[in-house]
Amino acid sequence: MTVLESLPCSLPTGTLPADAFATADTIGAEFASKLSTLSTASLAKDAIWRDMFAVTGSLRTFYGADACLDKWQHYVGRAQPGSFNYKPGSGKVVAIGPTATWLECSYTFQAEAKPKRDCLAILSLVYDNEKGAWVIWVARTVLDQLSGHPNVDQYDVPEKKAEGAADQDQTEFECVVIGAGQAGLSVAGRLAAMGVSYVLLERNKAVGDNWRSRYESTKRKFSYLTIACMKLTWRLNSTHHPRVMYVGSCSSSPGRVLTSPEAHLPFDRTFPDSYPDYLPKNDLATGYSDWAKKYNIVRTPLLFHQSWTSYLPCATEYLARHLTAVRSMASGQPIVATRCRPRG
Repeated sequence: MTVLESLPCSLPTGTLPADAFATADTIGAEFASKLSTLSTASLAKDAIWRDMFAVTGSLRTFYGADACLDKWQHYVGRAQPGSFNYKPGSGKVVAIGPTATWLECSYTFQAEAKPKRDCLAILSLVYDNEKGAWVIWVARTVLDQLSGHPNVDQYDVPEKKAEGAADQDQTEFECVVIGAGQAGLSVAGRLAAMGVSYVLLERNKAVGDNWRSRYESTKRKFSYLTIACMKLTWRLNSTHHPRVMYVGSCSSSPGRVLTSPEAHLPFDRTFPDSYPDYLPKNDLATGYSDWAKKYNIVRTPLLFHQSWTSYLPCATEYLARHLTAVRSMASGQPIVATRCRPRG
């Protein structure tokens, strides 16, 4: 049995009320107030809550109505979420096959506890025939922005040195980022957008070398998400409501069906549509390198090291308040460099 199969969750069964299309906005708006005073009456028995730094400050998933409510009430006192607002027009019915259907609605809210943050909530609602009411099947809460700080999704490279930019001889920073792969570049880009000073450390000599050094036939499925024997279609003709999203089987061969946002670094598309579905290693390296140059991400010479725990002798010692060691999701447990030590 896989980990996915062992999780205590399942797709909803049953049909939605006939007026779900017409009343999607009304139903969604009602739950804005229910989130402020959440109770088991608003939760399905097998409810799931997934939080991404918005309320718990971490990546957490809770299963079951009792656990979701207990943890929600626990973390509400710390995060102080409030000002829940429904996003008009976001309500839509999602259907997988003839029986698995739900209503999906989006919200904005703020967590008032420091650091104050702007967050998003996405609720998947199902109709509970026993309760005779709509209930939350899946709740997702996501950190969007830090209130009062620059937008991390927008960055215009200044003509002159940015507030967070580093001089060649600068040795003190707010943050040290270890690893200049996709994750490390993304972190550095977000820091640059917020004006946070940083230094980016990498074991290779240049951005993109982590792909250039691989064997020649290495490719990565990046520019599009291909779903085998599945299709995602918005039914917009006269026989289907425009707010219904159907996901169903098909007999056609796999193809380009959905742009993959994971393909790109922040701020714009790193790989344009002209790139192939399976990117050769040199295209990947070029895309990362060009992006880093465009946004002036590597502001000091990269500090080369032979491994995560064995550094080459270096005359420069960097001082920073924060350390970020980034690795891909498939890399396993990160190993923190042994030569990092607190000041003093």
